[in-house]
Amino acid sequence: MPKAKNLKYCRTKANLTQQAFADAIGASKSTVTAWETKKRAIPVPSAKKIAEFFGIDYTDFCDVDMESLDLSITDKEKREIKMFRRLPENTQTAILAAVYSAYDNMLKQEAEDGTAKT
Repeated sequence: MPKAKNLKYCRTKANLTQQAFADAIGASKSTVTAWETKKRAIPVPSAKKIAEFFGIDYTDFCDVDMESLDLSITDKEKREIKMFRRLPENTQTAILAAVYSAYDNMLKQEAEDGTAKT
């Protein structure tokens, strides 16, 4: 699990020193250093606090290599993601079905336009 790597990535992307980040979440600098260097595992409550601090999903923080995804999203996109996650599951499913359908239609149109140009 890439928690240590994600912590360092998110902290540096936010331009926070280890001390500033530690102060912000109520930890010590030595604890943050130990987490980032994998000398100490990040406990679940702390991982949840870190994910919340950076405005990311806890599961993503624990399981996704965020640096490889380069999750450079705007504050507006973060708000939209948070709103989406608060919707009932059936509503999320309906929205995603509409998005996937629109995306498929766009790809088909682009393919047709590309074929017509050739």
